[in-house]
Amino acid sequence: MGETTFIATNQAVETVKKQRGFRLRGDVPLFIITLIIIVIGLLMVFSASWNDVFRNGKSSVLISQLLYIGLGSIVAFTISLINYHFWRKVAVWMMLLVLIMLIVTLLIKPDNPGESTRSLYHGRILPSEFAKPIIIIYLSVWLASKREHINKITIGLIPLIFILGTTAFLIIAQPDLNQAIMITLIGCILFFLAGVNMRQIILIIILAAAFGTLLLLITGKWTKIEDFFTGTGNIELANDHIKRSFEAIYRGGLWGVGIGNSTTKFTGLPFPWTDSIFAVIVEETGIAGSIITLGLYLAFLWRGLTLASHTPDLLGKLLTAGMALWISLEALANLSVMTGVIPFAGNALPMMSAGGSSMISILFGIGILMSVAGFRNEKPVSTDGRLFNAAVDLRWRDRRRRVSRSVSSSRTRR
Repeated sequence: MGETTFIATNQAVETVKKQRGFRLRGDVPLFIITLIIIVIGLLMVFSASWNDVFRNGKSSVLISQLLYIGLGSIVAFTISLINYHFWRKVAVWMMLLVLIMLIVTLLIKPDNPGESTRSLYHGRILPSEFAKPIIIIYLSVWLASKREHINKITIGLIPLIFILGTTAFLIIAQPDLNQAIMITLIGCILFFLAGVNMRQIILIIILAAAFGTLLLLITGKWTKIEDFFTGTGNIELANDHIKRSFEAIYRGGLWGVGIGNSTTKFTGLPFPWTDSIFAVIVEETGIAGSIITLGLYLAFLWRGLTLASHTPDLLGKLLTAGMALWISLEALANLSVMTGVIPFAGNALPMMSAGGSSMISILFGIGILMSVAGFRNEKPVSTDGRLFNAAVDLRWRDRRRRVSRSVSSSRTRR
């Protein structure tokens, strides 16, 4: 009787655990961090845009942002319910869809001659924004499936250059060099995390740097680099965007001028509720507010990489690390531009800047993070990769994988 009771008790406990696991599917800390960032973003979007609404009679940017957040939340919730191994089946089709969208974007004639066309459906859909999470999915699936042969140039390096090169070329042709750089950087990071030897990584960096420099020279954007370095030496020679951003930071001081009291958003700060929203945050909440903002994104990155380290298979690790690093890099790029660390890049501040495509694509990525957090223990497979292993042998003399669990374990037994 005692044994029967014990078995019945165990079965009841397992049933409760399964029910509880279903209810708490996802990651609570990541959800809380995301929610705080979005709420702060809504407050700052309203603060940065209210005057323009009354002055120009435009529809409220805040209402549009709420609609985008609502739609993006539905997308994130739906994605979180899908086992992340499902993306193996559709990754190729999703990548093809993105490429088709980028091609169609190039075929659309702009309303005014000389303008660039980067969007579909009257500016509401930016394919380059959706290309970033989808290429993370595609590369994660591809790298996980090729992990045993990824160090062979014909299987690893050449296909990666083709995949990233095709996508980046279609985005550059819009032209949108900044998004192309971000996609290339994401691809290189995933390639590194998958366990590729350092010789191929260095080769990719050299090729990307040479190709990027050539593009800057051809497109005439090298002058922006020169203007940036000129401005770092003398703020009076910097472009107006950097001048206005520095003015906002200076006015903010330590504690800021108060929510809604920014003046640079009225006197020439470009894109105050999109690209330049961080400048408004610093002016109204001071250095203290900027530290909190930076801390939230660092917490987001920490939580994403923590999830990756506890995911049992390479696909889940690459998906989680890729999404967390992408969103964090977008934030870092925006903060760096606003503080004059790098040239103007045109990156939105994730989950804070106003914008439909950016918000929905990022919430799509967060849905992937939640999916991995919820399903990571349901199908454990091999744990290859670089970032997440206990030991990494950085040998350069051959193309073999530098981490071999079976060999190391056999040596230990001896």
